[in-house]
Amino acid sequence: MTPSSDVKLILKRSYINYLLIGLLITSSIASHLMANRLLDIFGFPVIPATFTYMLVFSLSDMLAALNPRRFVVCVLVGEALANLYWVGFATGVNASPAPEFFQLSQSYQDVFGSVPQLFLANLGGGLIISILDIFLFSHWYRVKKHSFFRASLFSTVVSISAYTYFTDYFGFKGSYPHHVLTLAHVNTITNMMFVLVYSIISAYLMKHIIKYIKSSNIGEYQHDSV
Repeated sequence: MTPSSDVKLILKRSYINYLLIGLLITSSIASHLMANRLLDIFGFPVIPATFTYMLVFSLSDMLAALNPRRFVVCVLVGEALANLYWVGFATGVNASPAPEFFQLSQSYQDVFGSVPQLFLANLGGGLIISILDIFLFSHWYRVKKHSFFRASLFSTVVSISAYTYFTDYFGFKGSYPHHVLTLAHVNTITNMMFVLVYSIISAYLMKHIIKYIKSSNIGEYQHDSV
């Protein structure tokens, strides 16, 4: 491979990485922002974070298909630090005095007061499970040579099965002690539904990403099966 094609390969993979990392961190922060607002859908209490946080798993699998595992683990740690930053800042603002004419202090406390607990529950379970997902995905994708869709779907389903009840129990037992199991049951189902949806979408996108990168020769961390 010529130096010129080396540079093109690095630039193309970098462009994709920047986009995926930006979407991953944005989706994670959005998930924590809206996690405490429950929805009523056909009479079931739904945690809206399921719509965006399942995307984090698909995006991390896409990164793992293009990069070494160590790189993706660093991204996931960076995601946790980004969430820690905004949670810490929001908590500090909530604890700070406000002018007498500002009438919404309690509203902010009501909205963001329990977010630190949700974040800690997700940090204790979500970060570990996300890293486990990367190891499972990498094994099935690189070692077993499964398609991207199959490796991503299987690894995420296994991870979510272990993750949902743990994080929901510790995240919501203080706010909704009598409904925490119902929330966990419903959240497990909705998580699985969106895992399937995002796995299909990410597999489709990976086909085009691979073609884009292959135009300058694909690197060592990728095989063709999508």
